Amino acid sequence: MKKRIFSLFLLATLTLTLAAPAMASPVLTLHSTGSFGQTSTLNGKAFGVDTPFSLQAQFNPSIDQTPMSGVGVFSITSFSIYLQNRTYTASPSAKLNVVLMSPPYLPVYGAGLVDAPSLTSEFISYFSSATPTYKADTPAATQFSNFVGKYQSAAYTITLDNGEGDLVIRNLAASGNYTANITAVAVPEPSTYVLVTMGLGMLGFVRQKKAKG
Repeated sequence: MKKRIFSLFLLATLTLTLAAPAMASPVLTLHSTGSFGQTSTLNGKAFGVDTPFSLQAQFNPSIDQTPMSGVGVFSITSFSIYLQNRTYTASPSAKLNVVLMSPPYLPVYGAGLVDAPSLTSEFISYFSSATPTYKADTPAATQFSNFVGKYQSAAYTITLDNGEGDLVIRNLAASGNYTANITAVAVPEPSTYVLVTMGLGMLGFVRQKKAKG
């Protein structure tokens, strides 16, 4: 009986060990800060003053919606933005996408939000450096540095969750702490969850047997 329990314990341990590296291609998260200008509005009310923001937009880097070299447009799967001492969220939609730019399209690196597929409404921050460097078409984790400017086209609207109304970005502040970086978050393959569940189940069985013994 002890040998059987020991064998089950080894099997459970092996299952959990094998499950650990079974990770899918990582999703990426764009982290961006800056300031909205005075005429930008939240639920129809203008900010009236330059208003700092900090946003996080998670996206799948394997599906680029544009055929242009040096430009990547990726659907957002999770979005949140912190402003005026509150965190707001927005559900995925065709108008809510991450846009990235890099050489050869531009001699600088850009990161921001854009609608799709028309690509007519957007706001982007530009930086002269990205470490490590990357191509916007196939992005990876990177840190942007040396802010060089910003671009804001026609009013860009983000419909917020929970009846919070619309955030309408009509302008970006002339000055502000504009930063951006991209981080990677590894997502387990579906099979990993199965293996982990099996492993935990085996460990539970072993503990139960020990308790009865």
